[in-house]
Amino acid sequence: MDFNEGDSVHYIRDGETDPKKYENGVIKTLHPDGGKAWVVYNCGGEWHKYKEYTGALTNFSNLKPGWTNN
Repeated sequence: MDFNEGDSVHYIRDGETDPKKYENGVIKTLHPDGGKAWVVYNCGGEWHKYKEYTGALTNFSNLKPGWTNN
């Protein structure tokens, strides 16, 4: 899966079976080694300012494209 900076994504933990347990976010920066990105998950609803918030380093394998509202 190819991801780009600014993409909306949702995170699912390894081994999670409940599709309602996810966290929406936006990719802030791609990791230079590939396969990971810094993702902003909480920005007080100000998603247009996501670049101003700290991102969490996240493996692509835990990310799915788009936001979900399960």
